[in-house]
Amino acid sequence: MMDKKLLNKIESFYSAYPARSWNAGQIIIQAFDIPAGVYYIESGTLRQYTIDYRGEEVVVNNFYTPAFVPMSWAVNDIENEYYFETTEDSVLRCAPKEDVLQFIEDNPDVTLNLLSRLYTGMDGVLMRMVHLMSRSAYARVVYELLIHARRLKNSDTNNILLHVKEYELGTYCGLSKETVSREFKKLKAKNLVSINTGGITIMSLDLLELELSKHN
Repeated sequence: MMDKKLLNKIESFYSAYPARSWNAGQIIIQAFDIPAGVYYIESGTLRQYTIDYRGEEVVVNNFYTPAFVPMSWAVNDIENEYYFETTEDSVLRCAPKEDVLQFIEDNPDVTLNLLSRLYTGMDGVLMRMVHLMSRSAYARVVYELLIHARRLKNSDTNNILLHVKEYELGTYCGLSKETVSREFKKLKAKNLVSINTGGITIMSLDLLELELSKHN
């Protein structure tokens, strides 16, 4: 969890900018459009994705409170090539890029925290690549569920609700809808997950991690 003092500092900065509520499934940033600024996720989640040559979505990242997006565009001044879409009802604040960069420059503790989260995210991406290249479809689905759960940073390890649909998992781990559905049947049969309209509930994080270890 982020240090409370640091979180208060970030929230205090963004409090100068109006909050806006977004419904689940709304695109806040279109690919190749110039973003309105740097968004702060006050509550909710965003997914970052692109469209491949087949016209299918490829999800590359998820962002949770208290993330800033899109930081690659803000820091490197490069064209944003991704869509950013809410995956649940969310509240965001948007500040001009120049103001955010000045805030980060003036607060080294915020910079360090951003770097820490960046490297944590990179570790997840690298491990995802390992699983994509060398693991079974079942292990890839289990690992993707664990990535989502760990990013929530929830102290409770039971009944963790992920606001993601079965078919969406396929866009994260390179599997077809049919394959993902088949692997979820195995997970449900083992009482490791349950599915409802709200998303996917992980019954026990410890048991899911144990399940992954059996298939590594």
